[in-house]
Amino acid sequence: MKVNRDDVLTYLRELEERNGGYYGTDLMNLAEELDITWRGLKKILTKWSREDDAFKGLHYLGQHKPTITLGEFITAEGRIASNPLEVKGHILSDINKEREGSGKERLAKSTFYRATKQPHIPQYSWFARKLIKLPSTYSVVEARDSLSTIYTYSDLKAYGGADIETIYNRWIKAKDWFSVYGVDPMVFYPEILSRERHLRSLLTSIPSDRQEDIQARLVFETQATFLVECFDLLLDEIIHRRGRIQQSMNASRQKVENDLRKKALDLIRATIKENLQEPSLDMEKLYSLSETT
Repeated sequence: MKVNRDDVLTYLRELEERNGGYYGTDLMNLAEELDITWRGLKKILTKWSREDDAFKGLHYLGQHKPTITLGEFITAEGRIASNPLEVKGHILSDINKEREGSGKERLAKSTFYRATKQPHIPQYSWFARKLIKLPSTYSVVEARDSLSTIYTYSDLKAYGGADIETIYNRWIKAKDWFSVYGVDPMVFYPEILSRERHLRSLLTSIPSDRQEDIQARLVFETQATFLVECFDLLLDEIIHRRGRIQQSMNASRQKVENDLRKKALDLIRATIKENLQEPSLDMEKLYSLSETT
């Protein structure tokens, strides 16, 4: 069944106005109504979030609605606002001490981080150090899959050489995908350069369900490398094509000049031959021929 883009957008916008975003449970309910799987809907939504501006302003708040109380939320937000450098884990610890004192269930770490609008992704600490904010829809699996579907040089050659249009389209697609990081790949390229040849082999050696932090970094670095080097390839091919065109034009021009020169020489020879057969030489005519280029 084909998913109607406008129906999904209307549904999510209503949740955005009511709750400030949508939860995984909301997608499950919508998927059931549309008679498709939750994963199928999530995949479609991830694609729209990258390509459609209307979906980029929507917020994914996590799989389940948080159990944090309004008072706890106000306390957390107030402490964060007054001291942005305060460790979020300390706030969570204080909340749980109060909960334990009143006999309530402890607040889960993932719930707390979702409620305070800070993605709980401790395994992606490298991205935090590099000031790269991953979107809530980021998936290591999808990012890793992109290396074989987008960030690849396969099928970039046509009969007779590289296909410039295909290279350009591939680079644009890769650039659009990379935009989720919100950074310039060229900034990271110098530090990747010394080990770029080993990135893919290192990634292949890691099982898809292990060490997601390392996988995410290797995928990012492979994507950044591809963007820089694919652009270089595109420029090289454009320069080479211009050179071949110029060379072809020069060869054509030379051929025309040679043809004109040959015709002029043939005319001179014929005129001289004709003049030699005359009873008396026309010296003025021969002199004029000597001035012919």
